[in-house]
Amino acid sequence: KTVVPYLSDVGVGVPGDVAVNFGVFTFSSGDVMTTGTTAGTAIITATAAAENGYMSASATYKITVKGTATTTGSGTEDDPYTVADAIALGEANATSDKVWVKGTIMGYYKNNKFVSGAEGAEATNIAIGMNNLIIPVQLPSGNVRTALNLSDNPGNLNKEVAVYGNITTYFNVVGGIKDVTKYK
Repeated sequence: KTVVPYLSDVGVGVPGDVAVNFGVFTFSSGDVMTTGTTAGTAIITATAAAENGYMSASATYKITVKGTATTTGSGTEDDPYTVADAIALGEANATSDKVWVKGTIMGYYKNNKFVSGAEGAEATNIAIGMNNLIIPVQLPSGNVRTALNLSDNPGNLNKEVAVYGNITTYFNVVGGIKDVTKYK
């Protein structure tokens, strides 16, 4: 008989021995992970020692830990996140609900690169920013795209906008916004 280690009794592990109800797991990883404070992914190998007639076995797990992020806004319509907040939340992988994010329309993305201004803009996205921070915003077909895209509305350049969508990676940018359903 062989026992296959699993992590449901342990949660997120740190390198070292962790006792569980049927034996001891030895965790080894290059990354020390602590719940709730460190965002990221670690590969953790769990080894169950030979015990009670079972042979020892190892299993490797990819563990993703959601971190914490400090924000200035709260993500509501009345208190939207800033571009800096969206980037921090994206890096911490800390939200999956739709939220409000505000910024100034600075341009658009083309071929995975930010393009400043409205000339040559594509209708499918805009880039919003604050200071030197810029994130892409996907514009789905419909009223959001019609109202916000720079291709049809070059006068939107340098205007502040708030969008309601999901913080995610978009155009390889952490903190981008997709699935936008509302704007102000």
